[in-house]
Amino acid sequence: MKLSLVSAVLLLPTWAAAYVGGPCSGSHAANSCICLDKNVCTKTWGGKAVQGRSGDWPCPNDAADVWGCNMQQCMGFFTRCAWKSSCKSWTDDPLCPGGANFVCCFYP
Repeated sequence: MKLSLVSAVLLLPTWAAAYVGGPCSGSHAANSCICLDKNVCTKTWGGKAVQGRSGDWPCPNDAADVWGCNMQQCMGFFTRCAWKSSCKSWTDDPLCPGGANFVCCFYP
């Protein structure tokens, strides 16, 4: 049986723009936005859950209860949970969700 090129491409895994514990996408792709269950975001981490809108979902390939979570201060003034790649300095204490790449950053 021969597969056409289109059929073969459709069998390839699709790339997910966002995933639970991963960075938000679209216009929500700020350094401090992570995809989390909306209740975990607000109740466990004290973040602000952002649902988004059709065509601009922060976590488009996740379940309906997974929203973008904008994090607030993590250790007081001049700190914020953010993606490590955007930080000049950070603490390795597990103060933020998302594992080793979403950390508590210090901002002067």
